[in-house]
Amino acid sequence: MNASIIICTRNRAENLRETLASLGAVNIPAGLRPEILVVDNGSSDHTAEVVRKHPAARIPIRYVSEPVAGKARALNTGLAQVKGDILLFTDDDLRFPAQWLESMCELIADKKADAMAGNVELAPHLKKPWMTLTHRSWLASTERLDPVEPLDLVGANMAFARSVLDVVPAFDVEIGPPHGACEETLFALQLIKAGKKLRRCQGPVAVHYFEEDRLARPHWLRMAKRMGHSQRYIDYHWRHDKVKIPTLRSMRALAHYYFYRLLKWRECSSSEGAPEWELLCVYAIHYLARYNVESQRPYNYDLEGLVKIRGHLETPKPAPTFEGTPAVAH
Repeated sequence: MNASIIICTRNRAENLRETLASLGAVNIPAGLRPEILVVDNGSSDHTAEVVRKHPAARIPIRYVSEPVAGKARALNTGLAQVKGDILLFTDDDLRFPAQWLESMCELIADKKADAMAGNVELAPHLKKPWMTLTHRSWLASTERLDPVEPLDLVGANMAFARSVLDVVPAFDVEIGPPHGACEETLFALQLIKAGKKLRRCQGPVAVHYFEEDRLARPHWLRMAKRMGHSQRYIDYHWRHDKVKIPTLRSMRALAHYYFYRLLKWRECSSSEGAPEWELLCVYAIHYLARYNVESQRPYNYDLEGLVKIRGHLETPKPAPTFEGTPAVAH
């Protein structure tokens, strides 16, 4: 059985180097033939060189460029390039336990699951006392997920059978970084609607070594905005949910935010982090503001549909690739 590991990356060459080294050390179960595909989403650093020089002695590695920015677009480019029976997805800043590959593939290979939510925790030195479950979840921690049958997937560590693409063919390119979030959330909702089985990995935990600038206050406020925009997109286009008196609710959300900013200004003065109440306020403001934009458009999906019917529908074509350093025969 073939397994394809897809990593989308942008300007994180040194992080990617460590992630590839970690993947190179995982155990490969008998009968499983893995490959790694790195999708370079418009990097201006030496990402291509890192992939080219990576030793592919145990797991073959390929590189493809997707110059148009967008995580979902890069994911779709990866889907167009790989042929694995099992498709695994991770980020360019994770480190993996030895049993990662086996634990993520076993239930899918045995047809006991269609998709797997892997486990992610934050690197110890990046955990901060001020972090709540919301903060940790927005940094890809999976502790919020149901331990057996999750209702969501986290893109940093997930897998699904290629066969699910017969019913849910692609990630929606209108959500996801750099301008949004939640591309895997919508995909998971569609899988559940299609009757597919999502299961939680009971095995080891991958560790997230994100860059420390993601702890800075501006990052959190940008994330709250992106989360609000993306969730509103899902609620409008996929759930067909409408907001009553959106202008009044937007005004109330703004007033609520500024009232608490005045009341709790000291909590907003740190250069690191942002209090959860502020993140939720900013989220609500942008969630409601986005409704005024999306409600001017026709729905991109039938109610809880599996295939996008309008909007940005382009399907990436296979692009030229190159392989990493070939294995050396001994």
